[in-house]
Amino acid sequence: MDRDSEFLEEGSMGGGSQGDGSYGSTPARGALARLALESLLDADFYERVKDDPQRAAESIGVELSDTDAAYLKSEVHWSVVDAHIAEMRDALHLGVMRAGPLW
Repeated sequence: MDRDSEFLEEGSMGGGSQGDGSYGSTPARGALARLALESLLDADFYERVKDDPQRAAESIGVELSDTDAAYLKSEVHWSVVDAHIAEMRDALHLGVMRAGPLW
């Protein structure tokens, strides 16, 4: 399997069922969404995702395939995310979240 097709398997984060470059199946999209949200809310979790995506996913009850973990390890441009994530967290004002129906 060549490098491009490895990350474009149907059902993986790297490729949609029509080869459109979307995040693939609903379970893979859900896994990516959970990891992204937790990473945005928790700086330590974000570092764990970069280090060991499968272990990080397991810690929040998400199953991550080997293909999806490889995608996160080798295809995501973490340096670009790193450059913006702190600013995004600051914009959310996470320190002033209050207990309520959403939280």
